[in-house]
Amino acid sequence: MKRFALFLSSLFLAAAGSAQAPQLQSFDDIGTYSAESVLDLNFSGQTNNGGGGNNGGGNHGGHHCRDRHPRKHCRPGYDRHHRYNRGCNTCRYPQPRSVDICALPVVTDECFTVSGRCLDLIDEVRFGSRRLAEGGTLGEGGWGVSEDGNELEVCPPQCLPAGCYTIYLKRRGCVVARFRVNLFEPTEPTLACDDELSVGETQCIYVHDGGQARPNRLFILISPDNTPSVIPGLVELGLGNNFTNYFCGVSLEGPCAVECIGVVPESFVGFRLYFQMVVLNTSGQFLPLPVTDVCSTDYVR
Repeated sequence: MKRFALFLSSLFLAAAGSAQAPQLQSFDDIGTYSAESVLDLNFSGQTNNGGGGNNGGGNHGGHHCRDRHPRKHCRPGYDRHHRYNRGCNTCRYPQPRSVDICALPVVTDECFTVSGRCLDLIDEVRFGSRRLAEGGTLGEGGWGVSEDGNELEVCPPQCLPAGCYTIYLKRRGCVVARFRVNLFEPTEPTLACDDELSVGETQCIYVHDGGQARPNRLFILISPDNTPSVIPGLVELGLGNNFTNYFCGVSLEGPCAVECIGVVPESFVGFRLYFQMVVLNTSGQFLPLPVTDVCSTDYVR
């Protein structure tokens, strides 16, 4: 109970902004990386309660992708060198045929996948009113094409309003295909982070409270250690090494929020951090504390 009280105290202190988030207690597993390197990642407390345009309305249910595609931006290996694939030399136009699923949650690292032929001829993708960048970021969304040109992934931006959207595939300014898809509110706490980031890129973590009792506060925990921290009936974490090795971010207001913790420094190359989100109802009446799965980010040059 004493450890749990200290844990809750740290959350409330972070929420009030009256003290630093708990500092990692041990860096034995980091090797040559110092505590100062981790402290360079300063929580900025940016929030986003659902923004951007959609071309539909209302909340909708849905189902998850058949396959989960961990990604830095879009699926690794999707780049423009597939233009030289001989399989598409005879194509005059892209031939999109179908999209694999019709719905994803508003916070996800998954993507819609369009199947067809010669999809490397697509030069513009829009998600509703938003133009997506090829190889775009997790937060802003993006798109990419497989090396054989037979699949095109469309990764939606995070924390858009739930509802119906249209994916537009274009070539030379003309729409060659459109697919109706859905974003829905998740029914359990959800977290998404980049699986890989390079030096100089900004780390942001996206969370959703999953419809937990409100008002509530969301806290992102960060640790280099994925050894669990568990107090049965109170809280079960997949990181932190028995509450000795973690940071607690600032208090976020849901249901959907983002926390950006800074630009990846050179000293983090070869290092990995783990992230998990805890939902704390302000009445303190809901135990055990709802948590998300753990996600992780590898840092590369």
